[in-house]
Amino acid sequence: MLEYAERNCVRTFVTCSTEKAATPNSVMGTSKLLIEGISKN
Repeated sequence: MLEYAERNCVRTFVTCSTEKAATPNSVMGTSKLLIEGISKN
């Protein structure tokens, strides 16, 4: 159950990051956060 919760959290994070990345100024910052998030997993 924990694995499912973690995966669901990651999907939510990716979705939110993608929406925020719609503005050019935040693309680099979002990419960095996304890479850091993936690295932790």
